[in-house]
Amino acid sequence: MKNILTSLLLLITFPLSAAPPSLSLKEKFAAGKPGDFVVTAQQSNYSLLSVRAVTPEVILFEEISIPATQIDLKNNDWKKWVAQKAPGHTSWTLHEIDRETGALIECFSYSKNGWIHLNQAEQFLTRLFRLPLTPIPASERKKIGPKPGAGELDHRAPWNPPLVIEGKKVPNPTFEALKGRWPDDGTLLSLCFLELYFSQTPVPLPFPCWL
Repeated sequence: MKNILTSLLLLITFPLSAAPPSLSLKEKFAAGKPGDFVVTAQQSNYSLLSVRAVTPEVILFEEISIPATQIDLKNNDWKKWVAQKAPGHTSWTLHEIDRETGALIECFSYSKNGWIHLNQAEQFLTRLFRLPLTPIPASERKKIGPKPGAGELDHRAPWNPPLVIEGKKVPNPTFEALKGRWPDDGTLLSLCFLELYFSQTPVPLPFPCWL
């Protein structure tokens, strides 16, 4: 079971064109194992996403959210926290995803002790599952350091986000960077590009560690 603490940062850009799709987040999740989980930081909340089960037909994953003020990261063990029924959590849901289409089949709320209906605006993760993703060329990757002057070669190393596993910062992690264009759905993300970073060291992970 992996314990990954990450931060999520939304990068919105408007490139002129997109490369042909090659894979999707649901394929990444399908490579995960039951018990694998990631903890993400989003503004003033933490969300724990865990793989419950992967079958040839569906992917089951749980999402537990808790305000940052309700948990002490330095003294918290996420696995014990979940085993104790996640004290202080504000929501706990189980999602069943169709592996072929990436569509949400149904959603159960442990917090409300019943099945719930999520409208399209509330299905960010499941819609992200279906987003076609392509590798970001090395020439387009964000670089470390100031941009070289005119006529100078760019020898800067590609930027990688920080990575913390089991409470320890991983030195010099490497990432696979992918991008995808959000569909024209009239939302804030409509026709925007998202960049997703997947850790490759110390082991490949099915979750994006930076978005």
